[in-house]
Amino acid sequence: MPLLKRSFYIKCHGDECLKLAELIRDKAPAVESMNITIEPSGLRIDMYGYKSDVRNAWIYIKRLVSAYKSAIVEKRGLREISINFLVEKIGRIFPPRLLEFVVKKKGHKARIEGDRIITDADLDEIIDMTKKIIEVLDEIRFSVRGTACKYFIVASALTANKSYQAIIEEGLRTHILGKDEDGRIILKKEWRSAVDQILKDLSSANNIKDNNYGL
Repeated sequence: MPLLKRSFYIKCHGDECLKLAELIRDKAPAVESMNITIEPSGLRIDMYGYKSDVRNAWIYIKRLVSAYKSAIVEKRGLREISINFLVEKIGRIFPPRLLEFVVKKKGHKARIEGDRIITDADLDEIIDMTKKIIEVLDEIRFSVRGTACKYFIVASALTANKSYQAIIEEGLRTHILGKDEDGRIILKKEWRSAVDQILKDLSSANNIKDNNYGL
């Protein structure tokens, strides 16, 4: 079967083109070669390979682009991002309500409606926060007991830009956290109010340090 070269075009603008180019590079089926060029009004995709491979890759890319454009909708300064898109992009499931809480604590607007998160945060920031949520949950899954306690540690760590170890240490010191008979970390109060308390405690501790440096 002969090899051939084909060029295709996808209309997009600005950051959308960058995101689509990255997505296509990550997800598109393999052909002999593929070159993606970002132009002022869209993407030019040059593919070289067997006819059937090029055809199948283009069909997949069109479906990928369609799914992306329906998954991320921009309205009046807000983004509607499909939870399923985030799961597919990252390759892991995660708790959407925890993401919503963290995004709000980081100073953004956020709410969950159906299978979407609506926010003014940048897509890259949402993806980054989602990845960090999954990473911390993986780290603490055996040493922490209970979903609420895990949510507290994750939300506090991401909001305060601290390690989960630092949050556990501070939580034990202030008796927000404790340990069960097996030595696992447990939460002693409602997790959302516990996040507010530890953030306040950490802020006060930082202020005391800053004042000491001024002496």
